[in-house]
Amino acid sequence: MTYRWAVLAAGTAAQAAFSTVAFAIAVLAPALRDRYDLSLTEIGIVLSAEWIGLTFSLLPWGFAVDRFGERWTLAGGLTACSGFLVAAAYAPSFGWLVAFLGLGGIAGGSVQSGSGRAVMRWFTAGERGLALGIRQTAVPIGGGIAALVLPQLGSPKAGLLFVAGLVFAGALAGALVLRSGSEEHIEVSDVESTLRDRRLWLACFGSGLYLVAQMAMMGFVVLFLHDEHGFSTGEAAAVFAAGQVLAAALRIGVGRWSDVVGSRVGPLRVVGVAIAVSVGLVEWRPNETSGALDARAVAAVGRTSAAELESAGVAVAAAVGFGRERRTTREAGPRPDLESRLRERLTEAIAVARAQGQELAVAAVEVGDLGPVAQELGAEVADALRAHVAARIEDCLDEGSVVSRLDEDRYAIVLPRATAADAESTLAVLQAALEVRPRGLEAGSVTVSAGIAELTAADDAAALLERAGSALRRAHADGSSAVVVARPGS
Repeated sequence: MTYRWAVLAAGTAAQAAFSTVAFAIAVLAPALRDRYDLSLTEIGIVLSAEWIGLTFSLLPWGFAVDRFGERWTLAGGLTACSGFLVAAAYAPSFGWLVAFLGLGGIAGGSVQSGSGRAVMRWFTAGERGLALGIRQTAVPIGGGIAALVLPQLGSPKAGLLFVAGLVFAGALAGALVLRSGSEEHIEVSDVESTLRDRRLWLACFGSGLYLVAQMAMMGFVVLFLHDEHGFSTGEAAAVFAAGQVLAAALRIGVGRWSDVVGSRVGPLRVVGVAIAVSVGLVEWRPNETSGALDARAVAAVGRTSAAELESAGVAVAAAVGFGRERRTTREAGPRPDLESRLRERLTEAIAVARAQGQELAVAAVEVGDLGPVAQELGAEVADALRAHVAARIEDCLDEGSVVSRLDEDRYAIVLPRATAADAESTLAVLQAALEVRPRGLEAGSVTVSAGIAELTAADDAAALLERAGSALRRAHADGSSAVVVARPGS
């Protein structure tokens, strides 16, 4: 299994753990109502507390992920979320319960930005529908866990402690599997201009409307079946769990469908009609057999949950696309700011290597022949191929390596504990990996030229980068896919 699939698995596990929180409150709603003597309005506040906290934290967590990376942002946020859930389990009153659940939502929002960014970075445009579909199965997985396990635990306190442990396990999964990726420098002006784009806000607003039905079904279906139709908590939770199984299948199916047709909006429209019909049918002819009601409730829960994937996909695609429009011209040339940041990190790596008596190598890498691909097949295909190349570069590196993308097709790679020969082996693996491409990106050729410099006693960061760059220029002279190792002192 390549590293990107490990990233997807860890992100899905972390997301599933956090998703269990909202579902847990829904499943525990009858018991929480009895424990705190809550009205229906107060139950609604408890159900929405985590979502309100999550909503206000998403943008700050997005900035945090850009600044600190997915690994520690996700792990730190989920660890804090676990602590707030433990506090919620011991909450002495309704007010404290709402406060701790809201704080848990704020802390747990890190998983949305962290795992989502990892998927967008490691999977190309032609694969993202399927990848996001798999990641979004985390939501029904969380719902299924809550529906099947929590009714057996006997009390809200035990249920919340169980969920806290699950969230902490998700934090560990993120910390152990995710790793720092290539730097993608984002200017403040990029963010501001993207947020000012009306199309992004329209996409987000329209997507949000789809989630109204999902939140209503997810939050109140157990109470609805329990109070209005005489289901026990376990029976209502079983219907809820069956809906999550359907939702998981639909999320992957709809995601793959959007990849095949090359559109997020078309499938979203069809899903919207299906949601409206399903929700309307739940209460149609309410006096019929419970089996028929079960089937309609399962369908409604499954379809409303499946909508989250496609609506989220529209908003994410909009943000990525609009942001790219702002950055395309600026990224075409060299980026002195990124080169400066690279020198800072390389200086740190050199200090560590010398202190520990280890080797260190730097590779200046240029990916060639993408210009003709853009001219022949269009900029979108070329961008997707560049994303594929970037993902494969990181896939071939060991823990601790540093990748800096200096412009569209030029990278610098710092390889700790590596000789020049080790670097050559890594680049050979990369070249072989680039020969295997996802469907839709087979056309055109991709070449990799590289210059390698191994750390010597006379080198500082600037000298080592200059030697690697000089070797890359000689590699260009030798022809495509050439790798040249700089001689000491050259």
